[in-house]
Amino acid sequence: MILISPIFLLIPFSPFYFSMTEYDLLKFVTPSRIKSFICWNVPSIPIEKLCRLFHKDHIFTIENNIKMFLPCKHDYVQTEILMHRQFFENTELRKIHKYVSQGMTFLDVGANIGNHSLYFSSVLKAKKIYSFEPMPLTYSILKKNISLNKLEGTVTLFECGLGSENTKAEVIIDGLKYNNLGGTNLAQCETGDLEIRKLDNIFIPEKIDFIKIDVERMEAFVLKGARETISREKPVIWIEIFDEKYNEVSGILTDLGYESIEILSENNYIFKYVGGTCQ
Repeated sequence: MILISPIFLLIPFSPFYFSMTEYDLLKFVTPSRIKSFICWNVPSIPIEKLCRLFHKDHIFTIENNIKMFLPCKHDYVQTEILMHRQFFENTELRKIHKYVSQGMTFLDVGANIGNHSLYFSSVLKAKKIYSFEPMPLTYSILKKNISLNKLEGTVTLFECGLGSENTKAEVIIDGLKYNNLGGTNLAQCETGDLEIRKLDNIFIPEKIDFIKIDVERMEAFVLKGARETISREKPVIWIEIFDEKYNEVSGILTDLGYESIEILSENNYIFKYVGGTCQ
């Protein structure tokens, strides 16, 4: 038996090629053989680049057979999903199972590219999800991910952020510049070009069971515009709070009868209604 080095598969003037007809060559040089050659002979190429090399449409399949459009090769969240082929914040997501049951309604506030919305629908079997994302590029990726998985009937999308009033917002830290779309920081501003809505003014017919809030230091604004909804529905709240905002944000939730009952990870808290007078 003659063993052919993989290098011959990619060197067009190798003697190996001269001994083959064009038809034989096309049969022999298959995508799988090229992929194997690269994996074994070019270890210096980052794995992420190798993955993208064979997915020109930037669509990847992760756990639960979920398809995800991940076009931004330098984005932190998208790279993590691609590399591990699982949902971002997988550990935190697993921890919230004890707070939910099948058929619940979720709000995904700061939905980013749809990672959590897809998890709520595919793993937690949500009945309905309302997802809010104000950034145009991020929203376009979110919309495609919902469409790829045929979840338009389950997930309702809002191209806006949530805040203390119906107004506008401007970008003060552009996450795209720091390779983290989810790290974009906004500030409410009437002259801004991004839409901000007050949750209490949005009609949601279902009972809201669970709210996830990841809004990069806009947490207090979101809660101030959601007082009536939270007081009425008393959902479980998963909220990201940075240290410098913790006292303000936890104070608002305490006034609403909530208490922090679990720290999922750094800056990620579960708050639950424990009684008292909601204001």
